[in-house]
Amino acid sequence: MAAAAPVFSVDRFLAKSEGVKFKEGEELPETIDFLDFIFEVCLLFDSLGKAGFSFVKSDLETKSGIIRVIHDKNPEDNHTLQQMVEREMAEKTERTPASGSRTLLRLMWGCQFIRILLKELDANDSLSTKDALRISYDKVLAPHHPWLIRKTVGAALHLAPDRNKFLAKLGVDMDKKDEYLSRIETSLGVTCDRMYAYYEKNGLLDLP
Repeated sequence: MAAAAPVFSVDRFLAKSEGVKFKEGEELPETIDFLDFIFEVCLLFDSLGKAGFSFVKSDLETKSGIIRVIHDKNPEDNHTLQQMVEREMAEKTERTPASGSRTLLRLMWGCQFIRILLKELDANDSLSTKDALRISYDKVLAPHHPWLIRKTVGAALHLAPDRNKFLAKLGVDMDKKDEYLSRIETSLGVTCDRMYAYYEKNGLLDLP
């Protein structure tokens, strides 16, 4: 009998988010910690139902697989994502289509999208999932998508689950909602901010 497909767990998501570690003096996290967290991010996308983001999950899975292959070829030299990116910058290959730096940027978009989605839901108890998704999508992903994809996502947002149903599907105890979402912002926010700051400092936010 085939193993059951993994399902999202907010407690596991929190543990992996809070478990992302940074080597002292570096601004990009340890590779495997980050990839383990991305796995949980992908599972969270399943909870959005038919809201039009399955293609984002698929892209995150593909991109995380690319980074894992790079890591596994030489774990010692790719223990942290910063090692990988700095090597590519030294070799001037960070802007090539298959670069780890370019691939990592796409994973950062996925993390930032989820961060803003949950942050918006935490900040406004009357905000619908659809509106929170629209805010997050417009801020993070839409600038990188062609018109047709933006149009398709806009139409699919009407299929977004009800706010309370979405949070319940995530396994968020409504009595502990503020605690859960605050902890996610604290951990995921730090990870996103440090990674984006590093990419901005090194002129990598515009990788094609």
